[in-house]
Amino acid sequence: MLANFTGNYLFIALGALGFTVGTIETYKTFFFPSKPRGKFAGKEIRYPEMLKKRQHFVPVFAGIWIIVITMIVVAFTRPHNGLL
Repeated sequence: MLANFTGNYLFIALGALGFTVGTIETYKTFFFPSKPRGKFAGKEIRYPEMLKKRQHFVPVFAGIWIIVITMIVVAFTRPHNGLL
């Protein structure tokens, strides 16, 4: 997406990396909240009360994603120059 707006390969790579990490972590955290992953797979959940406390941050994450998607739509509806 960033290739439409900049010719700087560093900005494109960093933006792609950040977007990838953001989508993966959001998916893992909110679609499988009670399943330990990675090095924690197969281990007991030590602080189950944090699963409930984490739900308070769902509106924040949803708001961030709404802003990100809105900015993407706004950026693509305006004239742009870049690699693509």
